[in-house]
Amino acid sequence: MSEAFDPSPEQRKIIEAALVGQQVIACAGSGKTATAVRRLAEIRRQMGASRQYAALLSYSNVAVDTFRSEYTALTAAQPDLSSRVLICTVDSFVASHILAPHAAPTMQCIGRPYLVHGHEPFLKGFTFFNGTYGEEIHNLSITFSASEGWQYFNTALRGKAVSVDSSVAVAAIRKLGKTGAYTHEIGRYWALKALVDRPRLLQILSYRYPYLLVDEAQDIGSVHGALLQILIEAGSTVSLVGDPNQAIYEFANADGSFLRDFDPGTDGLKQSLLENRRSIQSLVDVTNKLGGTSYSATRSAPSRKCGPFLLTYQDTELAKIRSTFAELLATHGHSHESAAVLCRARDTVPLIAGAGDQWGQGATEHFARAALCRDRRGDIADAFAHAVDGVIRLLASPPATIRSAVLGGSAEIPARVLRRLIWAFLRSPTIGLPSASRKAKTDWLPALKLRLNGLLANIGVQCGLVRSPKWTYAVTARLLSDAPLWAQDLASTNAPLPEVKTVHQAKGQSIDAVLYVLRPKDVKNLLDGPVDEEGRIGYVGLTRARDLLLVAVPSTTKPAALKKFNDIGFTYWS
Repeated sequence: MSEAFDPSPEQRKIIEAALVGQQVIACAGSGKTATAVRRLAEIRRQMGASRQYAALLSYSNVAVDTFRSEYTALTAAQPDLSSRVLICTVDSFVASHILAPHAAPTMQCIGRPYLVHGHEPFLKGFTFFNGTYGEEIHNLSITFSASEGWQYFNTALRGKAVSVDSSVAVAAIRKLGKTGAYTHEIGRYWALKALVDRPRLLQILSYRYPYLLVDEAQDIGSVHGALLQILIEAGSTVSLVGDPNQAIYEFANADGSFLRDFDPGTDGLKQSLLENRRSIQSLVDVTNKLGGTSYSATRSAPSRKCGPFLLTYQDTELAKIRSTFAELLATHGHSHESAAVLCRARDTVPLIAGAGDQWGQGATEHFARAALCRDRRGDIADAFAHAVDGVIRLLASPPATIRSAVLGGSAEIPARVLRRLIWAFLRSPTIGLPSASRKAKTDWLPALKLRLNGLLANIGVQCGLVRSPKWTYAVTARLLSDAPLWAQDLASTNAPLPEVKTVHQAKGQSIDAVLYVLRPKDVKNLLDGPVDEEGRIGYVGLTRARDLLLVAVPSTTKPAALKKFNDIGFTYWS
């Protein structure tokens, strides 16, 4: 085992347990990653010469990449522990082991099933009636209720959940299924149905993976929970690690209840991890008071300024709050690279990062977002995804799988060539996607149209993908102002600017210094504690910070709320 990690008695108990199921409730920053990879290695060691597999599953690609690198380092000198181990996301496990190889007969499609994201033009022909209006198929959400047997209650999400008649939803799912396409939600439906309809397939899968360790288990929704339950009934041993207080995907039917109610069996282990190895004690004290917990910190406070602080801001100052934070970081010895500004909602990010709220619409919106991601946020991966979506909207009859092929790195033509052309267009503000600092309506948009004309011509010649004859209608000036997409003078400081992201994007991360910006409706939700999804989102935002936590609240915040911040440990920044 690595010398850099010294397991606590509770962690050692989890790691060294026999081959039994486990329910591990772990506080934020408790070292879940280090514990999970060591538990996986121990499972593999106890399996000995068995040709079966052990799997470690999580809910984010970032977590999976971390698990893989740590497991590789941990077992570098033990090659026998490196084989017959799978580390991937839960959805990847479902897709590669059930959907792709086995779900076609259940879906009644010809060929290998494939994932769609909702941007594909052909999906416009797949809608369903939600009782009020026609809804796009990618907005269909599925909830499983064990009390109703193998029945699915379907909702369409547009601001809030709207119940959909089961027969209508199933008909829409089957219609799409016959094409071989599935969304993430619908894929889980087909995977569960395939295993229920084919017991032999379920037995084979359970035999091949007798031990499943699921990280971030508070994110298990009702359909994934049903999948795990039938694997357990078929013989798999399942262990769950997570924190119900960090269940922030309730909109996807993941409220932490599956982890909280999980029974590992009479021989299984129930264990809590109560030591926070990430945050200093003054920050842990804040979240203890909010969550009614009694976690303790193992790290000592650094000599530089640290702890929980409160700031107030006026709406007119929101665009400059990032610069203010950057100056505070520089003054007190914090690096912008290990700092972040967090927001509850995605639409707050551009207000702080300098994008305002003028995105345009149609293909214009995708190219505007691509320019802002590239120029303001430095996020080239998101920028590329937006550029791909924008280009696809301008093509006459793009293949249904072209988006996933381009973003997935397919070596097939035309995906490979299209990826190269869009990448070159994105990377050059001078001859490709114009700079976001140009005036949006009168400068940026005309340059975009001119350069897109050349890009689409090249795509037609090199990829055989023809532009729509009315493509210019999709590159519209509507909802664009004549201000720059990104006003350069918003950064009123020479100090390097920290990244701006949502709480959901920061989930699982440890950040030295955090500025958590609350909008008016966020204040009460945070102060109520992690009792519902909104409170848990606030809790996750606070628990990202290692040393310094600043919470910015509107200047209109009521005195009673400000007093509560003081009562739980915040002091005003000075």
